[in-house]
Amino acid sequence: SKRSAKAGRSLSIFNKLPMDVALEIFSFLPPKTLLLMVRTNRHFRALLLNPSAVFVWRTSRVIHGVLEPIVGMSEPAWAHLLFAKVC
Repeated sequence: SKRSAKAGRSLSIFNKLPMDVALEIFSFLPPKTLLLMVRTNRHFRALLLNPSAVFVWRTSRVIHGVLEPIVGMSEPAWAHLLFAKVC
């Protein structure tokens, strides 16, 4: 559809940014938004779920006042537990 094509073009700018710049920008988003970004497309999923991107989730959690994850749980899994509407 016309709307989804326009949305795809507007997100494509992130695909052109250097990875470290995109991750820095993403770190200011709330954890719930990061979860939505992971579900947006394969590129964002691979980028945000990469172990080297843990700082994004941690920074987001701290900035937005979210409690620390329980011992043994990853930052993305913790965000999913807190903010996802499905199990």
